Amino acid sequence: DALRIIELSARNQGLRWTARINLMELAARTHHEVEFEQYRRALADEPLVAVQRAGYLRDVGTGCTAFGRYREARSALNEGLAVATAHGLHQLGFEIETATRALEIAEREERIGQDSQPTLSDAPEDIRSALRELLRETSGATA
Repeated sequence: DALRIIELSARNQGLRWTARINLMELAARTHHEVEFEQYRRALADEPLVAVQRAGYLRDVGTGCTAFGRYREARSALNEGLAVATAHGLHQLGFEIETATRALEIAEREERIGQDSQPTLSDAPEDIRSALRELLRETSGATA
């Protein structure tokens, strides 16, 4: 609530942008993708200072990772790292590198999940034989 009040009432534009960045991060952490996307779009073309831009891109990357939008996440994190590096924002650079590793883990886990769907040929021979026998018994067919 406090961030929303700051976003709506702060006289300083930088404070309003910081509040929006924080609200975007909270939306990602609480799995509110529509709200996350609204803040992401609202901030995308704003002339944020380097530290805000790098933080925004870090949070876009982590949010997109949480929502399974890996291509967008990678793009934001790469851009954020470039901003952080160019402006000597070492802590943010470290945080973005950490977020990139989390993205890589999420991508790998998704690939493993897709590749690990068991098939009959993965089963031990005794189980395959028992399944063939069951199929013969229940359908009258030969397998």
